Amino acid sequence: MITRNMSESTQNGGAFAQPPTQAGPLDTFAQMRKDIIKANADANANAKKKTFAAQGVFNLLLLVSVVANIYLVGWMRRFYHRYRDVVVSKRTASNNVTSITA
Repeated sequence: MITRNMSESTQNGGAFAQPPTQAGPLDTFAQMRKDIIKANADANANAKKKTFAAQGVFNLLLLVSVVANIYLVGWMRRFYHRYRDVVVSKRTASNNVTSITA
């Protein structure tokens, strides 16, 4: 009979049940801190996904920019050589004209 009363008392919140605890200021602060940490972790996870997508677009644009710059360096080199050839031929032509008239 004693065991029956003990088991009933623990099931029904009797003498052996744990008293309800009230949350003190430290417990409330700890819970708020846990919530903030969890929210920051969720925000960081979302930010990492967005950063990864933005980083891919940035890398693609950077690659296109590097290829375009290499092409422009080659084009400017050819342009410079053509300009130099035009200057040389113009000087040669003007020297020939002055030597013919002199």
